[in-house]
Amino acid sequence: MLPIESSWKDILILVDSIRQNMKNVELGSSSLEARLKSLESSFRDEGIEIIKNHIKKTNEQYSSAVPEFDLVLRKMTEYAILLKQAEDKIREQ
Repeated sequence: MLPIESSWKDILILVDSIRQNMKNVELGSSSLEARLKSLESSFRDEGIEIIKNHIKKTNEQYSSAVPEFDLVLRKMTEYAILLKQAEDKIREQ
């Protein structure tokens, strides 16, 4: 069996990148809701409700996915720590 190379540094970079993107999604959603509220009075038909419902549904889907993302990111971090420890042990030998 051939060994598989894995970089604990790259894993941590990926975890940080995913976390930052998740924050950006939250900020974008909040910004979108704020902008929609400021434009609400300019809508002349039921289009505003369609947009509101879409934003609400998207936010609900995102919120339900966050715990799973957090779990995956924690596991990835734990794996990176194990890789780092293994790398340190190999260097000690």
